[in-house]
Amino acid sequence: MISSVESIRNLGDFQASGLPRRVILDEIYENLCAKLSAKENPFQLLTGFDPNLLQTIETTLLAKQHFLLFSERNNSKSLVVNSIINLLDEYVPYIANILGSEHPCFPHTQPAKNCLAQDKEKTALQWLNRNDRLQVIYGNAISETEDLFNFQNFNQKIIVLKYFDKIPPKQQLKLLTLLGNSEFIHNQHIPDCLIIAIVESLDYSVIQTLNPELIDLFGAFLNICHSPDNSHLKTTQSIIDKKKYLGHTNAYQEIIYALQAECVIQLRQERGFVDFPANRMFKMQLFLNAIAERRALTETCSKDNIRIIDFYSLYPTIFPEYSGELKQDEKQPNKFNTLISNAIKKVFIHYFPDPDRYRRSKQPIPYIGLLHWFNAGNTVSVSTFTSDIAYQQQLIQVPGLFEFVKNHYPAIANPDIYLFMEFLLHGLTEFSFLNKTVKYGEITFQDLIGNIFRKPIDDEIFLA
Repeated sequence: MISSVESIRNLGDFQASGLPRRVILDEIYENLCAKLSAKENPFQLLTGFDPNLLQTIETTLLAKQHFLLFSERNNSKSLVVNSIINLLDEYVPYIANILGSEHPCFPHTQPAKNCLAQDKEKTALQWLNRNDRLQVIYGNAISETEDLFNFQNFNQKIIVLKYFDKIPPKQQLKLLTLLGNSEFIHNQHIPDCLIIAIVESLDYSVIQTLNPELIDLFGAFLNICHSPDNSHLKTTQSIIDKKKYLGHTNAYQEIIYALQAECVIQLRQERGFVDFPANRMFKMQLFLNAIAERRALTETCSKDNIRIIDFYSLYPTIFPEYSGELKQDEKQPNKFNTLISNAIKKVFIHYFPDPDRYRRSKQPIPYIGLLHWFNAGNTVSVSTFTSDIAYQQQLIQVPGLFEFVKNHYPAIANPDIYLFMEFLLHGLTEFSFLNKTVKYGEITFQDLIGNIFRKPIDDEIFLA
């Protein structure tokens, strides 16, 4: 490509070339989408890593978020960074004769704006190779007075902040001032960079020593190791008024929004009603959309179809509160699963009959017909990684499930009905009609008693 860009020496040439004009987060996003669509492995350098870790890195980049890496020493963090560098364009333009590497289409500093206003299409350009777009800053070597965090140093680059937890407090404030607060999450052109912060530890508690507003600018927290069972990325959420979403006209979106809001409410109650930054709800939606989009790129799916199981895939992504609660033989922390389960149980009774009401009144519960199939030893598994066809085939095999949902929501569109069918199965498990086994990216529904006491269902069991 170098021969083709050598002839582009000013802004006019660049505008006439038809080359893409995009900031670094969009650049990585579009190049990653192209690789996933072509069924190429975007992280060929990362061998021996847990596939779940690689999938969560992809999801984070598709969500266009900065992220924080937790890892012990000599654990191949540089391979992660180099793999992301390979997702950059080979060359990008920047304005010549000024400090820094500002894109001519996205100027931020006053010198860049003045240069463009003065020279216009004759503004001189130079080209930056992808290998020169990495800048490493060592937090343990920064003094209180250094001026490292500025637009000139950050534009069009991947910024790696090593020893992130060692950055002095005054420098943390400078970095926070540069990036802005929640405004940055919505306007990712300021500044034009991707930040990867690295903590040389597997202990998430070290982030408590940092400015909480600064931590909130990172969309994901990844734990790097080679063990297939120990790679985890995490997530926290904000407080949103649930009623704001329960009145949504689209029933499909209504359930998704209601579950998001209820997860936040449950987390807030569990943590003693401590408020969380408002953009965490926004991040949850970003990652759910990114999970659906990644599925659409790798399987035959619609990128607009979020599944209930995708909420369980948010661990590991935005919930660092549960990092210390994971036991060695677990794939997901029980408390995180409980948070999602409680949210489902709260929202379920707004869309389907409340089983507890029938139990209290000693009336026959309307779900009995759905349970006989499970009582015969049958199971259903839904996955966040399978195609729409495979996902629908799993749900449709439960006799009466489609008809039950259709009876309650006769006007619902055909693709959306499968979300309600899955939601109904999740609800039945939370009210102790079914049992489910949760693994990363997959949930299996089965009868409550299992193979221990196999016998026909008696309605009286559920009237007690």
